[in-house]
Amino acid sequence: MKITNKALILAASLLAVLGLSACSDSSSSNNSNNKNTNTGTSAGAYQSELFTVRGDWAIMDGEITGTIVSELNRLVSANPQVKTIVMQEVPGSSDDEANLQAGLRLHELGLNTYLPPGGHISSGGVDLFLAGNERFAAQDVLVGVHSWATEDITDASTLPRGHEDHDLYLDYFQAIGIDPDFYWFTIQAADANNIHWMSHEERIRYNITTRNTTDQELSMITHHALTDSAIAVQFSQYTWVDAANNKPIHIFGADGVSSLQMSKARSVMAHYLSNVEGLLNKDSIANKLGDDQASLFVFATEQDAQNAFEGSLGELPLAEHGQDLYATEIFVEGDNNYLNRLTVDGRDATYEEVLHLVQGHGLAPAEQALQQRIVTLAENALMDNVWNPSAEDIAEWNSETDQNGYTSQNYEYLAAAVEGYYGLWGHTDEGLDGYLGINRTAQQTQDPNGLTLIEEIWPNRIYSAMPISADFPAGETFSLSHQADKPYTHQSQHLLHVYLTGSNNSHILGNDGNNVLQGNAGDNRIDGNTGDEDVVLFSGLRREYQVEQRDGVWHVIDSVAGRDGHDELVNIDVIEFRDEELSLNRLP
Repeated sequence: MKITNKALILAASLLAVLGLSACSDSSSSNNSNNKNTNTGTSAGAYQSELFTVRGDWAIMDGEITGTIVSELNRLVSANPQVKTIVMQEVPGSSDDEANLQAGLRLHELGLNTYLPPGGHISSGGVDLFLAGNERFAAQDVLVGVHSWATEDITDASTLPRGHEDHDLYLDYFQAIGIDPDFYWFTIQAADANNIHWMSHEERIRYNITTRNTTDQELSMITHHALTDSAIAVQFSQYTWVDAANNKPIHIFGADGVSSLQMSKARSVMAHYLSNVEGLLNKDSIANKLGDDQASLFVFATEQDAQNAFEGSLGELPLAEHGQDLYATEIFVEGDNNYLNRLTVDGRDATYEEVLHLVQGHGLAPAEQALQQRIVTLAENALMDNVWNPSAEDIAEWNSETDQNGYTSQNYEYLAAAVEGYYGLWGHTDEGLDGYLGINRTAQQTQDPNGLTLIEEIWPNRIYSAMPISADFPAGETFSLSHQADKPYTHQSQHLLHVYLTGSNNSHILGNDGNNVLQGNAGDNRIDGNTGDEDVVLFSGLRREYQVEQRDGVWHVIDSVAGRDGHDELVNIDVIEFRDEELSLNRLP
């Protein structure tokens, strides 16, 4: 769950945005070894090296040791709301007997197990996963099995089936309801010094999962753990971004907010808080947000938000460091509003509102000198008529003073400048509240000092993975390159990593950056364009695909129906299967 260039690729789009670190290996970090595990208003009550609690999920990351039973008992005692163990990266166990005891305890507790996008379990991690009451997994996961050995037994596969040393595992699988054929499969699949990654067909054959994964779960969205009625009544969805100190920055979603809208809001937040080599280190900003339990409240409509904040939600301590956003103003890449911004009512305010949260509750208190520069830039932009809000707006903003002692004016200015920088207004003559820097070229002449400030803080491209709506039409190409006849490309040209959702036979065109691209369940054409190292992600194992070149076009054909389809690749340098990287430049 760390945003590094390679991890962003290998985590298959989603897990990476939940945690924050550098987008290159040279940025400093203040990460603590202890993980804050509470989502509610009593942060810090429970800490663990192995588990991090988010909502009603416990994220599990690390090797299983001999303390696993006591860790599991402490987890459920301190966090009775936990329903699911999310096994992000569990490569095995150093104590098989303790691990099997923990599996029996997990099974007894009725906990579910989830292998999320980009997740990996192997050896003892698989044994523990199988103890789940409900077991579910994303498509792009690794499930590794092998035989076992001891000082006296070179490999379990050499023992006759009736040997007593098999009983420990056979008894365990019987107790948790797993067919013993799975055990015999594991010890034959690979010897104790190697690993066998299970194919999709093998995972089905041995009932590794018991149900399908929902769209919300695939988007790493769960339920919050707060019992206050003001939260419980309003919000049915929860996701987060982890600060450098491992405390969550909350994102609550109401009914009527789609999982892709929640994902976009989270990706934008991750973009604002990720560290990039040579730019401002944002750990202090993110840590301040985490310390104060800063929260983004995503409502279905503006009226819903108004009613909630005028009611009991506005009286909660959590709302003191909160910001609202509405589903009606989150335009998911490729949806009708995003594509037809010239004709639809409203606009995409995701970048503005998330920035208000990040600046007002993170940057302003944590980076006071930088905040004062923004105040000055806002005043200068008004005086120079670079930014032209109405007199009524200015009066309203200046009547609003936050807990940092600043009026709203500087927050609105920075949002206008950042939206211009990332192309949200490139299709018009002026930007937010009359801001003239509608793109970077205009900012160079109209607001060069504002442009300089932005370029000191944020990268020129957006690294966070952005989903493309399942409604994006079949036969159409979503472009990351600016095209004069496609107004949305003023904005999309600044993206690097996108993934198609749904099953339409739609396509992607990259740009001159190093793109990370992913198709959907349909048949897609993916063109990396002119980047130096463009990567396409696939969900399965290398052996599950046919890869061949015809007339200069690479064809990647998935043998698993309904997963990745038949994709055509042009100007692509690397294919990332779940278990193997294939460099196309090195192939004949």
